[in-house]
Amino acid sequence: MNNEELRDRGVHAAALLEDELLQEALTAIRNEFMTAWKASPARDVEGRERIWMMIRIADKFEANLKSHMAEGKLAERILADEKGKIRQMFGR
Repeated sequence: MNNEELRDRGVHAAALLEDELLQEALTAIRNEFMTAWKASPARDVEGRERIWMMIRIADKFEANLKSHMAEGKLAERILADEKGKIRQMFGR
């Protein structure tokens, strides 16, 4: 994947992370899972573990978007550096 594509994906990921509806959905999912986890009986180890895994999946989803955003920012810096070097070479 080239730097332009990485930059564009980063911009898209940032827009998703800033989207109020997506953030509300993630918060609601996490709260629902935490409520279920707290309400589950201690003896239901398998059920509690499954709920905990679902919470971790929501966290991983958000972390994945943040990773794309960071890659996009890095790609943007690389593109800006390349553009600056080309300008220096041609005196523009």
